[in-house]
Amino acid sequence: MTQELENLISLALADGQLTYKEKQVLFKKAEAQGVDMDEFEMVLDGRLHQIQKNQNQGKTNLSKCPSCGDTINGLSKVCPSCNFILSKPTDNAELDKSIQLLEDSLVNLKSYSKPNYFKVIKSIVLIYFSSGIYILYKKFYKKEHLFSSDDSKNFDAEVALSEKHIRSVRNNYGENSKVKKLIEELTKERDEIVSQRKKIKQRGVFIVIGIFVIISIAIALQPKSNSERIEDLITTGKIDEAKSEVSKLKNDYEKENYQEKISEFEIEKLIEVNKFDDALQKASIMTSKYKRDEATEKIIAKQVDDLILQKDFKAAKQKAALIESEYKKTEVINKIDNAEKITK
Repeated sequence: MTQELENLISLALADGQLTYKEKQVLFKKAEAQGVDMDEFEMVLDGRLHQIQKNQNQGKTNLSKCPSCGDTINGLSKVCPSCNFILSKPTDNAELDKSIQLLEDSLVNLKSYSKPNYFKVIKSIVLIYFSSGIYILYKKFYKKEHLFSSDDSKNFDAEVALSEKHIRSVRNNYGENSKVKKLIEELTKERDEIVSQRKKIKQRGVFIVIGIFVIISIAIALQPKSNSERIEDLITTGKIDEAKSEVSKLKNDYEKENYQEKISEFEIEKLIEVNKFDDALQKASIMTSKYKRDEATEKIIAKQVDDLILQKDFKAAKQKAALIESEYKKTEVINKIDNAEKITK
């Protein structure tokens, strides 16, 4: 672990307690430095346990106020009944120093710039138009977070630090009514700063989502190209409309390709209703020899299946003989022979 991380751990464990916020800050820093998280958590728990054990061994549970005689907690430096300060005179300076640290922390929190959502919007746009490649660039090449900034991380760390100062003053001087009131005021001020920043973040999230929705709707509402429109018409069986759109195409190759697709669709429909002759007629006018042969073989194979069901094996073999591909022809004839043997 780096010295920076060690210093953060020491600061977080100084009062013998570890808040959720402090733990979160430490885990983020450790993860950024490539520390094994399981090992880090085990070390953190061990150090916290040792500090708490030392504190428990060294403290006095109860004591009496020399001014009024009331029993007070050994951790407190102020009597809750009469506000008598049990500490040495130098501890007043320590209290002033602790309050000053807390106030400085609040000034720091106020000085942080408001979240800039231009970076978030920019990241979303780049992710969208790069098909996610931008995520890999940011995470693995630049090793940066996609959305949160260093400012945001530092703000969270400052919040955790202010919480530590508040807890320290409250533990040592919280029984003093004046100090208690001051702590409440400073805590309220800190919470308002955090709340305002949270509201800005939430507003930013809604703005980003809104922009994303607008971009998606704009893309969805863009007029389809001729190719996309023709594909949709063929898929949905609107063949007449598809033919009309194909006739408008200027690219001969593209026009021929869609005419073949339309023919394939029509042949499929004719095969479904056993109009084999009409299907063969359609196949015969197809421009591509490969597609023409493929369609013809498909039609004849379907005819053969139909004749096998009718147990007209002779007619089925005559049909099979029309198949040009020797491999396919042999396959179909074997199928007829097997069906004939089963029948006999």
